[in-house]
Parts: sequence; C-alpha cells; structure tokens
Amino acid sequence: MEVPAEHGWIVGGDPLRVALSLLLTDEARSDHIVKYIERAGTDGAYDETWGALGALLRPYLNDRVQDGLYRVVVRSVEQGPYLNRLGAGALAEWGDERLLAILKALQAQREPGFAAKQVCQIQVQSPPEMLLAVIGGDDQEHASRAWALRRAVEHGLPRGAIVGALRAYCEKNEETKFWRVQAADLKTTAVRLNIIQPTDLPNIPYYDPYSATKAGRAKISAAIEWISEGSDLGALP
Repeated sequence: MEVPAEHGWIVGGDPLRVALSLLLTDEARSDHIVKYIERAGTDGAYDETWGALGALLRPYLNDRVQDGLYRVVVRSVEQGPYLNRLGAGALAEWGDERLLAILKALQAQREPGFAAKQVCQIQVQSPPEMLLAVIGGDDQEHASRAWALRRAVEHGLPRGAIVGALRAYCEKNEETKFWRVQAADLKTTAVRLNIIQPTDLPNIPYYDPYSATKAGRAKISAAIEWISEGSDLGALP
C-alpha cells in the first residue's frame, strides 16, 4: 500500500507518521506499517530507532502487523544480506516466541549481541509475571528495568505487584551511581505511567525530563547531581 501522492510520500521527514494520520482502513494501515518497516530495515539499521518507532506504532498493533513483520524478518534472514533489525526488534518487544529459533541461530552466527538482547526480551515475557523479577531483581543483562516496567503495565499485570517490584529495587538505597541511575529512571517511568505519584518513594528524586520551567530545570539539575554524586535529597527543590 502506497501513501497517495497528493498527501506526499515524505512530509516533514516522517512518512510513517503522515500515513498513520490518514483516514486509512485498519487493513491498509497495517499493511503500510509492515511495508515501511521492511523498507526501513533493509540495511540492518537498528540502534535507538525502534524506541521511537515502537511508541509511535503501539496504538496500531494487531495480528496482521505482527504476522506481516514475522514474514519480513524471515525473508531478511533467508535472502540477506542483513537481518531486518527493526522488524526483529518489534517482534521481540511484543514477546513473539516464533522469533526465538531465528534469533538463537543468529546468536551463534553473525548477530550475537543483538540476538541475545531480543531473546532475553521475549523470554522474560513468557509468562509476563517474569517481568517483575527484572524490575525488582539484582540482575540485569539484556532487558532494562524501565522497559520491563512499561511492558508489565502493557501486559496488564496487577498494579500492586508492579509497585511491589518497583519498591523492592528503589528502596535498596545502594551507594552506587549505577543504582541511582536505575532508580531515578524507574521512578520517572513509573510516574509517567501513572503507577505511582511524584511524592512516592521519597528517597529518590523525581523530575520531568521535558520540563521547560525554571523550577523544572532546577529539579533536573538537582536530580543529575544526586545521580552523579549521591548528594543529600534534603537539598533538592
């Protein structure tokens, strides 16, 4: 499915966003998403691209998109020269277990680092309750705690269980920069997802990373100082 010429194939450098905003049928929109990712991923690109794409596409995901992307990934492996990392990243994000055999083969051959991350993301979602161990546990290999928190919410896990896992990690009060980075990221993500309030977990600063106000910028600066140096929270605005 092509975007009609009168709407412009590229508008503002974001053809996918334009296509999704059109009054398309669900079937046509799904086919366009699959075609876009097939084109965009032909050079093996991935990096941080999927994070933005995933947020944009999440409201439009359905079985037609998922099945189409699986076929795209299979073709990219069979025909080469590159794995379609955008398609593989999307399927791993959604926990598609059909991808495991392909990823494990790639892990042993030409894509060890990328494949290991995607395998981990799929496995910790089967069952979804395993995400709680990623959020609250000590080990973190390929699945980030903030990612696991978001996926736990999207899977519809009980709020109490999610908050419990969040507290298990954030209340450790470890004297390491790594813990402070993780804890601040978790709290910010949890507030954004309406799991907790900014005043919860008072041992960890909350800041809005997108704030443009003077007070908001002051909180960002103070939180960065806390993360970097472990400064006294009592001095935070």
